[in-house]
Amino acid sequence: MCGHLTLINKSHQQIDKSLIAKGLASIKHRGPDDIGEHFRENVGLGFVRLSIVDIAGGKQPFFNAANNILLVCNGEIYNYRELRETLANLGYKFTTQSDCEVILHLYEEDNEDFVKYLEGMFAFTIIDYRRKKIILGRDSLGIKPLFYTNTKEYFGCCSEIKGLLATGVFQRTLNPQNVKDGMIFNYIPGNATAFEGIFHVPPASILEFDFDNNQLAEPREYWQPEFRDKYDQGSLFLPKYTRRLFTQMNDAVNSHCIGEVPISSYLSGGIDSTIVTGLLNNNFKKQKRNDLCSFSIAFTEKGFDESEYFKKTINKFKINSEILQTENIFNGEKFCDTIQSIEQPQSSPMDIPFQALSNLVRMKGRKVVLVGEGADELLGGYICFVLNNIRYVFSSDIGWAIRDSFMEKTLQYYLGKTEFCKRIHNIYLETFAGNVSGIIDKKSPIQELFGVYPAWYPWWCIIQEDMSKIFVDDLQDSLSEGSLMQTHLNSFRNKLSHLSEFDQSVYVELKTRLPNYILSRADRNSMANSVELRLPFLDNKMMGAALKIPTLFKMFGLNEKFILKSAFKSIVPRHVRKRRKFGYSSPNTWIWNSPDEKTMSLMSKEELDKTGLFKTATILKMLDNIKNDDFKKDIQTYEDTLLILTAVLSVQALR
Repeated sequence: MCGHLTLINKSHQQIDKSLIAKGLASIKHRGPDDIGEHFRENVGLGFVRLSIVDIAGGKQPFFNAANNILLVCNGEIYNYRELRETLANLGYKFTTQSDCEVILHLYEEDNEDFVKYLEGMFAFTIIDYRRKKIILGRDSLGIKPLFYTNTKEYFGCCSEIKGLLATGVFQRTLNPQNVKDGMIFNYIPGNATAFEGIFHVPPASILEFDFDNNQLAEPREYWQPEFRDKYDQGSLFLPKYTRRLFTQMNDAVNSHCIGEVPISSYLSGGIDSTIVTGLLNNNFKKQKRNDLCSFSIAFTEKGFDESEYFKKTINKFKINSEILQTENIFNGEKFCDTIQSIEQPQSSPMDIPFQALSNLVRMKGRKVVLVGEGADELLGGYICFVLNNIRYVFSSDIGWAIRDSFMEKTLQYYLGKTEFCKRIHNIYLETFAGNVSGIIDKKSPIQELFGVYPAWYPWWCIIQEDMSKIFVDDLQDSLSEGSLMQTHLNSFRNKLSHLSEFDQSVYVELKTRLPNYILSRADRNSMANSVELRLPFLDNKMMGAALKIPTLFKMFGLNEKFILKSAFKSIVPRHVRKRRKFGYSSPNTWIWNSPDEKTMSLMSKEELDKTGLFKTATILKMLDNIKNDDFKKDIQTYEDTLLILTAVLSVQALR
């Protein structure tokens, strides 16, 4: 796990070494163990290393035998031993025991399809001096980050945006529309970022830049998720799928233990992290190892705390554990620091405890943690998937007499009898009103616009409505024709028609929220403290098994992740299996009950005016309102206001 930065001078001048040094200094947290540099022709490259595999000898960059191709890579290749053996039989010589060196020789062997052989998480840069090309690539889901920018003077790419900006050759300019979108979705759709002219290398893609003639090619996609056809759901014999899922997940957990450092896990009160920790624990016991340690977060606020559940799991598994206590350690200044890590707007301070947890991992002398992220996205484990299933079933006249009350009761079960619950319900009612043809496959206006009914759509509508009153400029509706979200979803709408409604929602999740929100935060929160997260649920073969499961078993009635609970009932304790889903969150009141000096400075009239995006008077009025005890009595309005203020503060911190 590492970080890397590359600059190309488009005037064919040598790169000033100080530019690379400044960029690397800003991403040192990604690799505090070693540093490597390379300068040749108009290319400058720097690398910081977190040493895990081949600690003694795995220094980067890697060079081929002719010294005309080099590679730097951030990530892990879990099938490197098999690939290494194959490549050695073909005559390639290895200079290290590193897992990532196989990428270099795979590229030499097949520079078109080499990425397809890799199983792992990775973001790499290859410099090919023979072809005068820089080749950038990311793993299938974008677990590892890589950004690029292309200006008149330079082409640059880096593991984090701050590395590009720290060089001083690229401008730090916020893109107003992208910022608005980021505040609504908590991520920016597609390959855009909050910063003008800086983009993600798309997940599952290769991007090439010709540094002889300064031509940037279009990204070349090498992978798409594969689901069952909606008309061919296969065998409905449940044990067939539970056995395969268990085997693939167990294999994934085992493969994700490569390296020369101790392995840990994050453990919450939920099923996903419990599966990972339970499989690790069983496998460690078979190896007569007792060095597994779990790390968990305990909140003082009862509505956010899961410690009652994960403590029972710890006792049942009989494992070592460390628990982060969150009282009195978080504030607005820490939130601003986390935003500098995340590099996109956020409306919740939930990343503060995650970064504190990775700091605890590092303080305990550990570098590698296995986590449960990805299961909800693969198998539709969020409330929005449940509600979207109900919406689909009732999208015709069939059952019209009960659909409104049924939807209302389901919403109240998950969200309580709140104003937010009513607003969500009204959006679904509008959807029903727009489709009363009696034909269940008739497309609603939303489906016509996006090519799919996004499972999170009602949430997006509400947040956009609340956020729209704070912007100065008449920015584009984030859910309209031509918006970033609509453009991104329409880029793959032709791949959705043969999928079930449920799998369409999963497909969208894999291409939007998972890479741009879940995985982005997972990487930044851990790497802020030089800790590597590994995600066995997103192992290639595990994904292949999960996505091919019949829709019926992914969500049985309203029982989300039914297949997961069935497959791992021997691993997951009953107190976790039978528990209602509990989404991880953290209170915005941490910031606003007693705002610190930095927070109030960034939210001052002077600083808000400098940003130029927001109606300063509206924001200042909100700040006054939350001090008023009578205002706080309207809990929903109070919480909505805190969400908006937190999102605004995140933008102020980015600026």
